[in-house]
Amino acid sequence: MIDIERRLAAAERGELEAMSREVPLGMAEARARINALLDELDARLKPTKIVLGGFSQGAMLACDIALRTDRALAGIALLSGTLLAADEWAPLALGRRGLPALQSHGMVDPLLPFAYAEKLRDLLRTGGLDVTWVPFRGGHEIPDTVVQALGRWIRTVLT
Repeated sequence: MIDIERRLAAAERGELEAMSREVPLGMAEARARINALLDELDARLKPTKIVLGGFSQGAMLACDIALRTDRALAGIALLSGTLLAADEWAPLALGRRGLPALQSHGMVDPLLPFAYAEKLRDLLRTGGLDVTWVPFRGGHEIPDTVVQALGRWIRTVLT
């Protein structure tokens, strides 16, 4: 779990930079559970392409998994996530060079500041991921413009 109240207080104090380097408690366990689910998906359905994605904390977990796995992914969709584990993610991103990523974020997100979504975008691009950036006028949400962009992007990465 991400401690949103702690993040909001840190934002007010100008201390989010340090938090962007933290690895939340439970991240490794959550990652292991999703990897087990993906293993089961592979065993049962044998998909030829997988897009991994999530919203908010789900986006952060999807990003963490995508950067750490050697599993072939068609892409990652990160909707209203933020930068975590920056010191770990930066070198890991280099191992995912060329991976398509769609990232969206609201410009007035009251929970996860837009500037840290931009930092995540920049970290991924610096690592060589092919990032489609979809900022929008809004908060912590998934508006129609993002749904439409996500649909177009998924069709592209799955063909």
